[in-house]
Amino acid sequence: SFLVQITKIVPHRFTEPWFMEDAIKGVNRIFGGLNPGTLRTFLTHGEMDPIRSLGPSSDLNDLSPIVVMPREF
Repeated sequence: SFLVQITKIVPHRFTEPWFMEDAIKGVNRIFGGLNPGTLRTFLTHGEMDPIRSLGPSSDLNDLSPIVVMPREF
């Protein structure tokens, strides 16, 4: 999971569940979560990236495509 991966690279206090939940809620509130209200954005995901499911998986609108790069992280 994302929390398991992140605990390997950041100080312990940042991996406390309350800290991560508060941080995620704050970022989602500011940027719109999986439905950001943005135009002219180009998003890419690597097909093999274990956390790509945390981002949008289909085009946000006609001017904001999502591209999955095959066989990439």
